[in-house]
Amino acid sequence: MKRLEGKAALISGTARGQGRTAAPRCAAESALMAGGGPSTVLPGAVPDAPH
Repeated sequence: MKRLEGKAALISGTARGQGRTAAPRCAAESALMAGGGPSTVLPGAVPDAPH
């Protein structure tokens, strides 16, 4: 059994830095993953969001 199996991880800043390092490590330990970074905003997805 993996250490994070059955647990969830929400990681911000997955585009670079610590978030980019932490995300694959949590996924490798079987965590349910949710993450994002500034490059994940799709045009039109959020009204008036900077692009």
